[in-house]
Amino acid sequence: MAWQEIIQFRSINIPDKEVRENIRERIRMERKRTEGLLNFHFLENINVETDLAIILTWRTNISQESASSLAQNLALILSQFGQVTQSMWQEI
Repeated sequence: MAWQEIIQFRSINIPDKEVRENIRERIRMERKRTEGLLNFHFLENINVETDLAIILTWRTNISQESASSLAQNLALILSQFGQVTQSMWQEI
């Protein structure tokens, strides 16, 4: 089953490049050791540069009922800088 987690972030200030690169690296490392994590995208809103989104694409055999530990950790990091929302989506 394919599904995605979307983590949206809004802040008054953009997290500095070091924080952003730390997040990217954390996802890259997790991707290597986490079964089922197919891909990720780290996006910036075209019109509002302080809005970011992370999309994690998964393929697993079981239905996911709560956010992955990776998504929870990323949300915790980002929540230090602004408002975070998380959602889970599945292909239909």
